[in-house]
Amino acid sequence: MLSDAEAVEKINEVLKKYKFELPKSSFIAGGFVRDILVGDKFNDIDVWFTDKDSLTKAIKEEEWNNVNVVNTTNSYIFNLFFARNLSYIEVQYIKKTGSIEEILEGFDLTCCKVAYDPTEKKIVKRCDETDLKNKVLKINNITTPASTIFRIFKFLEKGYSIENSEFEKVLKVYRNSCDISCSGFYSDKPQFKGIVNLYLDTQLDLLIASTL
Repeated sequence: MLSDAEAVEKINEVLKKYKFELPKSSFIAGGFVRDILVGDKFNDIDVWFTDKDSLTKAIKEEEWNNVNVVNTTNSYIFNLFFARNLSYIEVQYIKKTGSIEEILEGFDLTCCKVAYDPTEKKIVKRCDETDLKNKVLKINNITTPASTIFRIFKFLEKGYSIENSEFEKVLKVYRNSCDISCSGFYSDKPQFKGIVNLYLDTQLDLLIASTL
């Protein structure tokens, strides 16, 4: 795993490569910073803002620069291109605003509770560094249990692991929210060996199957 200083350097290398300067009153949080730290491939950059006015100004500036910005339910999305090898990276300006601490506390998994503060030029971690280094998933906040289940299985595919007790936390909320009974779920995939003894109903079987 990279040190904080190495991660800051790597993040700025990526931003410089795509000629992207973070807007005023913004920061990067979540997957991009996590993937930089643990050495995983990253696909997009989630940019968060401390206030709505700064977000609105940033979007207007992108549109003024003839950037094609797609307005979705939760974010504004556009691509940054690197002409040398025709690569691109997706950037999302997240509509939800707040301080770094507020945003990190809202993430569902503890491994996502990392951010890059461009003002202080530092990494902010609100997760267990040992868990992050060893790619151990733990539940932080369960507001959308179905989404969290999707995300857990994606993380498992990337080499993360989760204890039964942690996975059961989100399953319990999911079951209660759907008012469903348990039947069975089995998997011979080795990356799922930590949860093969858990039981889900047919609806959840389909949900999990769609992530594989």
